[in-house]
Amino acid sequence: MELEVCLSPALYPAYRQENDRVIVVDVFRATTTICAAFANGARAIIPVAGIQDAERYKAQGFPV
Repeated sequence: MELEVCLSPALYPAYRQENDRVIVVDVFRATTTICAAFANGARAIIPVAGIQDAERYKAQGFPV
């Protein structure tokens, strides 16, 4: 597994690869990130309180 850090939504196309899994941590620009995700085809964004919640969504087939 390879982990890359992209510090700006504008730079994401330079990192994008087929079958990506993306984790977004954005405390200061959450609304900007949500809007960019929808503009780029995201169908839903589900905020979770912690890793266990994210793992439950993953077990249900959601991309996490």
